[in-house]
Amino acid sequence: MDRPTQTHCVRVAQTCLKLATQHKVNIELLVKAALLHDIGKPANVIKTFHRIIIVLTSTLVPKLSKHLINQHSDFQLYKAFHAHYCHPATGANIARMSKLPGEMVYLIENHHHKSRPNDSLELQLLQQADDLN
Repeated sequence: MDRPTQTHCVRVAQTCLKLATQHKVNIELLVKAALLHDIGKPANVIKTFHRIIIVLTSTLVPKLSKHLINQHSDFQLYKAFHAHYCHPATGANIARMSKLPGEMVYLIENHHHKSRPNDSLELQLLQQADDLN
């Protein structure tokens, strides 16, 4: 992970700790998952400029975002879109290969999924903390 992603993960973990005080959750699992939730983002592929474009495009023109994810090109912006949208699955694969617990793999893999009724409280808190940071 690059430095901005590391800093983001630490902030997410700190926010998770604050949010978890109000709930009965596995705090150790939640904090470890928060620190690793973006492990699938390759270092130095998503620059600050790319992050801005990704957020704006995802918010204002989501269909264009989905189109850009599947572009296979050496153009750096396409690589950034692909890395951003695929990082939960990539991170989950890294976590599996590292033999991390299944619950942690689940949190890493699903931290960008839309909320579902059967989501664990840890996933809900991780998503909330990620959104706040």
